[in-house]
Amino acid sequence: MNTAVVSDLCQSKSFDTKSRNLADDFFRRGDWLSALHVYEAIDGSAVSSSLLLQIAECHYRLGDYEATFVASKKAAEFHQSLLRAHQLHSYAAKALGRLSDWLDSVAFNYKRSPDHPDYALDYADAALFGVGDAVTARQIVSRYVDDSVHGERAQWLNLMSLVFDRSDNYSANQLTVDFRNFANTYIQPQAKCLLSAKAQSQLPPAVRTIGFISPFFTSGTVSSVVMKKFETLHESGHRLVFFYRGGRFDSVTVQMKSLATRWVDCAHFNVLQLNRVLFDSKLDELYDLSGWMDIDVLKAISSKPVPLQYKWVGGQLCSTGLSCYDGFITDTTLTPPSSYSLYTEPLLSLGSCRSEYTLPAYTPKPRMRECGHSLRKLKQCGEVVVGVCAPVHFLSRDFLAALAEFFRTFSVTAQLCFIDSSFVTQQAQNRIHKALSVISPARIKFVVPISHEELLHCMNELDLLVDTFPHSSGIRLLEAKYLKLPVHLFSFDRQLFCERLALTYTVR
Repeated sequence: MNTAVVSDLCQSKSFDTKSRNLADDFFRRGDWLSALHVYEAIDGSAVSSSLLLQIAECHYRLGDYEATFVASKKAAEFHQSLLRAHQLHSYAAKALGRLSDWLDSVAFNYKRSPDHPDYALDYADAALFGVGDAVTARQIVSRYVDDSVHGERAQWLNLMSLVFDRSDNYSANQLTVDFRNFANTYIQPQAKCLLSAKAQSQLPPAVRTIGFISPFFTSGTVSSVVMKKFETLHESGHRLVFFYRGGRFDSVTVQMKSLATRWVDCAHFNVLQLNRVLFDSKLDELYDLSGWMDIDVLKAISSKPVPLQYKWVGGQLCSTGLSCYDGFITDTTLTPPSSYSLYTEPLLSLGSCRSEYTLPAYTPKPRMRECGHSLRKLKQCGEVVVGVCAPVHFLSRDFLAALAEFFRTFSVTAQLCFIDSSFVTQQAQNRIHKALSVISPARIKFVVPISHEELLHCMNELDLLVDTFPHSSGIRLLEAKYLKLPVHLFSFDRQLFCERLALTYTVR
């Protein structure tokens, strides 16, 4: 950042074309902070849609999603046809968890420019992760899977759609092969251009510097599984370095920061920057808590910038197809001998369970359920609440079809409740109602908890929890056990890691 030049410009309050050109030059060179300071100091009378867009772009490049959200909205309101402003608004909204704004902005661009690859793939991403419509997502990305520029993103979205909602006759083995091919084509080749750490020639030191990288350092599945481990390592004197790839913050984030020797906000880092910061941090070990949900992390660690690298909870859908890991943390239920051929990583089995779940202090006491735990008795009871507690993209077509048939065996006064923040949008709710058209809308309820504490209290009001497939509801099943909430699993050939979570959390 050229501090002297920026300071002189900002203090003068007199901006001509030359000054704007200087700011644009900062922008072109990627000096986002210098460009932002100059842009924001321009007198209000000189404000234009292009200036507002540049301000939003700078905020986005600097990883300030709240400021991006505000600035991009101003730019879009100033000039409705400025599609890049709507795109930045959608990116910021998604990072901040403002799902309705995300879907609306994506739909706005796609409606006006359906053949633009970026806007089309943004829409496919929202269709999958925001609405759970894997079919629409696959239809859109099929136009770009062989594109030299957009093929990578299109193929990744296609693979994700198949994880959550399989096509007919598409096996777990074939999906694993396709993930490996993707890794070999788009991820592993990055390694030759990146930094690599030297292999350790001796035993790790007694006090280690341990890194964790993830977009999930907030309340939820990852924190519930790993927090106990973080606290134990911290109490043992190890140095913990957190690389945060997310845009949201809550009490859990604050708790994790209190354990950190160093905290790095790196959601806006590209592959080269990620690889450099991991390499320069001189870590002894790195735990990837992102997996397939963050391709840039997979690329950054493909060259092994840390001597010891492990894949743990978080985006742990299936094998990464990479050879840069020293261990894929699992247990004997998740990866039985029959599944070994599905993995390229060394499987690091922790016996019967790969994690120590930390029961939050706010967990409610299990409710006494009048109908008991017998499925036969539950079906005979009148005031029964059957629940599904999972993101909307976990609800596959086959699952919803099976759920409709299953729920019809209950009393006509039974209620069906969907619990997750993703059900806040009308688009998500409409998809569920359409798939469950045989069930009266009056019997279907959507609950959008604003915290993990509220989610657990909502689960405690259920009489039965139904697990999703092919991707399992995961940690929700373990929480159901603590709440003494009966769980129903549909019959399904569970082979992939994310599918067998249902087994590891219900057999414990």
